Amino acid sequence: MRAGRTAPMAKSLLIPEAWAKSRTMKAEHKALYAYCNAVMEPWDGPAALAMFDGRWAVAGLDRNGLRPLRYARTEDGLLAVGSEAGMCPLDDRKIIERGRIGAGQMVAIDTHAGEIFYHDALVDELAKAHPYRAWLDNVIDLDKKLEGPETICSRIAANCCVVRPPPASRWKTLSFCFSR
Repeated sequence: MRAGRTAPMAKSLLIPEAWAKSRTMKAEHKALYAYCNAVMEPWDGPAALAMFDGRWAVAGLDRNGLRPLRYARTEDGLLAVGSEAGMCPLDDRKIIERGRIGAGQMVAIDTHAGEIFYHDALVDELAKAHPYRAWLDNVIDLDKKLEGPETICSRIAANCCVVRPPPASRWKTLSFCFSR
C-alpha cells in the first residue's frame, strides 16, 4: 500500500486466487493475476487477512481456502468478518446477509463511498484499471533470452550472475550483474 496501491490490489498481489489452470475465469482476471505474479511471487497461506488503507477495508482468504472466513452484514451497515461463527455478538442487530468468503477471494468496503464490494466486482474493477494484457505482451523472459552456449549463469553466495559473452569480436565488454 505504500507503493500507491489500494488494499484490494495489495491483497491481489500478495495472495491472488488460484488462476493459472482455471477454465472458467475471465481473461481479464487472468491477465491481472499474471501481472501480479510477475510483480511478486504469491503466498499460499493458510491465512485470513484483514487490512485497511485509509479508504478500503478488506477481508480476504488464502488461495487454498484452508481457513474459514465468514461474514455477516447488518441492517445498520455493519460488516462483521471472522474465521469463527459467532465471533462478534450481533444479537440485537438485524442480520440481512450471511455468507462465506471462498478460497482466494475477498470482500471490501469503500469507506469513502460507503459501499460494499464482493469479490467478482472488485476484481472486475482492478482488471479494468490498467492494460495488464498489453503490459504482459511486452515482458521479456530473460531466461529464454539468455539461454544458449553463449551464456553461463551460476548463483554464488551474493546471487552473482556471470554472463560470458560470445567471442570478443562481437562484444566490447564483459557483463556482470549483481542482485540482492
